[in-house]
Order: sequence, then structure tokens, then C-alpha cells
Amino acid sequence: MSDGHGPTNTNRIPLQLDDDDVAKLDELSSRLFATRNQTIRMLIQREVAEPRMASHEPRSSTVFRVAQGKYGPTTEIRMKNGRVLHFYVAPFRNRCCILLLDPELTETVGYPRYEDLYGDSDLLDAILDLRETRYDWDDPRYRRICTLLDIDPDEKRPQFVEEFQWIARGLMNRQARFSYNSPHWELMLDLVDLLRTDISDNSEDRPSLQMLNRAKERFETLSSKEQADIYKKAIEAAERRKLPSNCRLSTDIIFLPSWTDCYWNKRVNIWDSSYCDEEGWTPGNNTDLQGVAALPAGTLSDVQEVIVRKLKKQGVIFLNKDETKEYLNNEGAYWAWKNLTIRSLYGGHHGARKVKTSEKMKWQLRKPETPIYDRWQSRQVLVGR
Repeated sequence: MSDGHGPTNTNRIPLQLDDDDVAKLDELSSRLFATRNQTIRMLIQREVAEPRMASHEPRSSTVFRVAQGKYGPTTEIRMKNGRVLHFYVAPFRNRCCILLLDPELTETVGYPRYEDLYGDSDLLDAILDLRETRYDWDDPRYRRICTLLDIDPDEKRPQFVEEFQWIARGLMNRQARFSYNSPHWELMLDLVDLLRTDISDNSEDRPSLQMLNRAKERFETLSSKEQADIYKKAIEAAERRKLPSNCRLSTDIIFLPSWTDCYWNKRVNIWDSSYCDEEGWTPGNNTDLQGVAALPAGTLSDVQEVIVRKLKKQGVIFLNKDETKEYLNNEGAYWAWKNLTIRSLYGGHHGARKVKTSEKMKWQLRKPETPIYDRWQSRQVLVGR
């Protein structure tokens, strides 16, 4: 401390800056004709005298007008020379994003020469500084700018299914670690959007089965070391949401000869009308599909799983590969003969074996055992009750 007669003691404080910050400090020092130390002292003295970063209240009662801009409602910022700029909070997917545009530049998006705008006002400088850095919805700089402009900083913030909020937060924290050209970036944009509740049904970015499948494909392209657990949790959460489809989805179901008139190959659709349920099934569209069908081979796709489950609910009996073969050699052969099903199913005929003349004579007198039909009939009795 100084005793009033000697020089003031100084404390040396190490200051660590990266190369970009050093370059900016040197540029500012040259404009002020000062050394680095002098420039830092002036910045501190200015902040103490006229707080910019530490103050949470606007220093003036300026009222910012809300107008209709080229890209929707905007807040107008009037410069000292009368020039008007438009400020938008315009998120890109889940990412916080601000735009500062010149409405007079009608031939382009409206980006002004930002370097020419510095020095007009503290608010404008703060906006220009923020857009040059990485920021998010919780960044104090972003939130203070919104406060000064009388904008709700959370108005356009993504909203999530409540039980999945922690997953979304984990994804966004991870997202901040990667650049825009990282293979993780597009994957995380999709995974975050899959958990959102605030995206319009008319938006091309609404959570959908197509988006989920795209995310799964991108996830599989990552190496095993990069497949973070939070990605797996997000995919599992999205699968639980029963997401809609952006287009019609279909699969072929092979119906076998039976007591009904329903046979041959049938293409069954989901997400083909505006009246479908949350799984894409339209009640009343497939009531003609009855009888016996072959279960699609292999692991059922998401579309096949929905269609098979819905058809089972309305009475269709599905048989696996071995059961289908057994059925076509016995009961199915009887129904093929009785109903005269002559159209081919596969293998050049309707699938059932050729019936012997002796069998035809016997069946004309007495129906053979039909366990599948009996099972179906018992189910109809139960449903009727």
C-alpha cells in the first residue's frame, strides 16, 4: 500500500490468454496507443465506472420496437446515425442462434458488414461479440441481451418430454464438445429433436420414424469407442414415444387359403390417412383382411410389428414357416379345394398341396379336422361375449 509519499505497490497476476485473445488485445492496444498492461487497466477501470458485464439492468429506458421483419417478428435496434437493424432469436434445430440483419439489404439474407457496426452502442457491441463465439440458451451474455431488448430468452427454447429432459440435457452438453462438421453433430441434432414436444406437426423437422431410423443409421457408423451411452438412452427413449411417419409405410402380407375369401398377397399400409391412430393404423381401412396369414420371415421391422399386431387384434391368425408348411399340407389344402382358390400365391399355385380325388370324395361327405378354423371360431365366441 502507498503511504502517500512513495509509489503504490503492485501485485503481479499471471494472465493466461490463447492466441486469438492475445491478437485481439494487441489490436485494441494499438488503437489505444497503449501497452498491454495499460489496456487491461483501462478495461478494468471502465468496467468499474460503467458496468457492462457485471450489470444485469439496462442503463437506459430505451424502448425497442417490435416490428414485422423479413423472417417474422423482430426487435428493431436504431443506431445513432438512424440506421435500423433487425434482431432475431432464430434457433437452428435445438441450437440457440441470434441474427442481426439489415432490412435494407433486400437482395441477400441481410447480413451487414459487422465490423462497421462496432462502437455505436454497448448493446450492439455485446451482440456483435456474442455472435462471434459459441453460446447456448443459458449463456449469461445471451440472456442479458434478451433482457435489455425486453425479449423472453426462453420463448423459443426447445421443450422436451418431461421424463427425457435429463437425456436431452446430456446430449446438448455433449454437443458443445464437437464442431459442426463432426459425424456426431447431425446425429445429436436428430437425437435431441426426437425428444422434443414443441416442434409443429407441419414442420419437416418434427420427430418421426424417418428421423429415428436416420439417427440409428448414423449411430451405427460410429466406432464402438464413440457410441456413447447417452446416445443409446436417447434412441431407446425415442422408440418409446410411438413416433409418427412423414409418409405412407407398407408391407406385404401373404394370406393363405382359408374359410374366408381373403387370400393372395396383400399390401397393408400404415400412416396413409389423417385419421390414423398413434401407430399409424387407420380403423376401418383393413376390416376385409381376415383368415390365416404367413408371418413375415426373420425379425419383424417396426412397420411389420405394428401391422401384424393390429391384424392379430382383428382376428387374423399368423403362422410361422413350419406351421405354414404343415397348414398348407393339411387344413389349408381342404380350404383351397372347398373355396376353389385358383389364383397363385407362390411356387406357381396357391400354396396348398394338390388334393387327391379320394380326399375330395371323402370331404364332400365329411369335413376334415380344421384346428386353425376351430381356434378362430372359439375366439369369435369369446369376442362376442
